[in-house]
Amino acid sequence: MNNLYLPNAAMPHVLAERQGLQKPVFKNETDERGGARVVLVGVDAMTPGAMKPEEYDQFVRDIVNFWTMPPNR
Repeated sequence: MNNLYLPNAAMPHVLAERQGLQKPVFKNETDERGGARVVLVGVDAMTPGAMKPEEYDQFVRDIVNFWTMPPNR
């Protein structure tokens, strides 16, 4: 599986089964110098995951909070 935010990244999305498959949504914008650029504005679900979106979001929050807790001293 390819990483949607960083194409061809070496690390797969290890939680893809829980989240489900998503496709990126891009928008064309003009930058301050008048140049065109493509901007990622979100993702659309392609297939459901093992968890509902709210459950997945809480699961990821819990993991991040666990790994960022200061060590007990």
